[in-house]
Amino acid sequence: MFLEALCDFYDLLRRHNVGDLPKEGLSLAKISYCLILSKTGELVDIMDMRTQAKNRRIPTQMFVPEQRGRGNSITPYFLSDNEKYILGIGDSSDLKYFTSFKELHNQLLDNNHPIVLFLNKLNPHELANHPVIKNYYEDIKNVNFIFRVEGESKYIHEDESLILKWWDYLNSKETVKMQCLITGEYDNISRLHNFIKGVKNAQPAGAKLISFNDQSFNSYGKVDSYNAPVGIKSMFKYTTAINYLLANRNHKIDIGDISVVFWAKKIGQYESLLVELINPTDLSGKNANESHVDYETCYLAKRIIEKYSKGEKLNYEEHNLDPHTTVNIMGISANNARLFIPFYERNNFSLFVERLVKHHQDLEIVNLHDSLSLSRIIYETISKKSKQKKPSPILVQELSRSVLTGKKYPETLYNAIITRIRADKVINPHRAAIIKACLIRKNDRKEKYTVGLNPDSNSVPYNLGRLFAVLEKAQLDAMGKLNTTLKDRYYSSASSAPASVFPALLRLSIHHTSNSEFGGYYENLKRKIMDKIPEFPKQMTLAEQGDFVLGYYHQYQNFFEKKTKNKEDKTNE
Repeated sequence: MFLEALCDFYDLLRRHNVGDLPKEGLSLAKISYCLILSKTGELVDIMDMRTQAKNRRIPTQMFVPEQRGRGNSITPYFLSDNEKYILGIGDSSDLKYFTSFKELHNQLLDNNHPIVLFLNKLNPHELANHPVIKNYYEDIKNVNFIFRVEGESKYIHEDESLILKWWDYLNSKETVKMQCLITGEYDNISRLHNFIKGVKNAQPAGAKLISFNDQSFNSYGKVDSYNAPVGIKSMFKYTTAINYLLANRNHKIDIGDISVVFWAKKIGQYESLLVELINPTDLSGKNANESHVDYETCYLAKRIIEKYSKGEKLNYEEHNLDPHTTVNIMGISANNARLFIPFYERNNFSLFVERLVKHHQDLEIVNLHDSLSLSRIIYETISKKSKQKKPSPILVQELSRSVLTGKKYPETLYNAIITRIRADKVINPHRAAIIKACLIRKNDRKEKYTVGLNPDSNSVPYNLGRLFAVLEKAQLDAMGKLNTTLKDRYYSSASSAPASVFPALLRLSIHHTSNSEFGGYYENLKRKIMDKIPEFPKQMTLAEQGDFVLGYYHQYQNFFEKKTKNKEDKTNE
């Protein structure tokens, strides 16, 4: 299904004349140098095509005659290739790469063509002393070249007749006819598919989505990509579409080790808005002044979340958006030279918006000032002491799928956050928000989860968390700044086996409240909370430990809310 959707997206982009999209017969390549040839095939100069970016020079992206995937085989490209094929630099002693490039161009070009004359004269073994090449010899490593004839403004590979000749040549090699699994029509089937570039953790040269390079993958006598037959044109369309999406910031985000791409059936703001709703930009942080930030989309995404939180809905027509437009969201993961699709969702734009807004509403909690991105949620599951800051790929897949489908968050996310809190004793707004969202989606105990403190809650675990916050605050007020607080020493036991520690903590708190300026307030608050706790449980389940976290966080934040409110009242007076 997604291959057909990608082909349709390519056709959509072509109809709207998107400038950086290759047409049939072309590929987008990174070009570092241009070889300037005389009409007699002499190399007269080398032009550096790279551009300066901060402290390094980067290749220029250019359209060149199509460069299909060649894997480990010796397969030269036409009119543009790397130094091993064009100059024989880094080639084996028998120059098999250079020879293949020379033979291809002798076959496709006239005998008196400058490239043919140049290749036939060139001796790769003497390049270190070549009057032009010797100045670049050390820098020519893993770079791509193009050609231009001296005195002409166009590059040789821009000749339309040569592009057409190469396209016909490529297609003449694909002689196997089968039913294309995308179009359903009988067509010449592509044996090797183009590389897809830009997927996180994939090889720099790219990786393939459809590839069969071992006998164990073959079936019914079919080899290579004939096991999953895709026509030549369809192969070009889907690979070009994916490469376009991966190279475009408005269509792609990275979540953990997964690259997630978005595309719609109409041209518009659909994809960039969904990207922003999934990974909101922190306009107050370090990204606020970066040139790639689309402020219009950022503010629209924030406005959508605010409107939905008030029970209102977005007027789509006001922003030239069609709520019924079909949107595709696909995750792509890499395993070295192969790609796989961990999830794929296809639905109406408005439904995705509603699901993402619901996700942010579930995460909403007191003192969480900005919407949480998926990347931040994943980050909270990783130990700060860990040398390897990589999240679980399974967790990333499950979390992304649950957010896009509106289903329960994965248990692994909830368990990971509970484990991190017990390990480092940190309960910040991000972790409390994640716990709240997980409990809301699960909620098999029909508890009521609020953004701020819920003094009317009769949940024993929630009130135990509140009580623990009161005991810790009383300790800090009585004894000042401490290296080790009640939370640091007793949190794990208090949240999992309350009966084992709370009696002792309550006795200790009498000493703290008697030495605190606000002792009476804390004692009164303790009594109110204790009235909601018939007895201290011997054990608490993981779900109940989440309630404990929320009770602790809500109560502790409530102490500071009152101070802030009093300050504001005095200022207003």
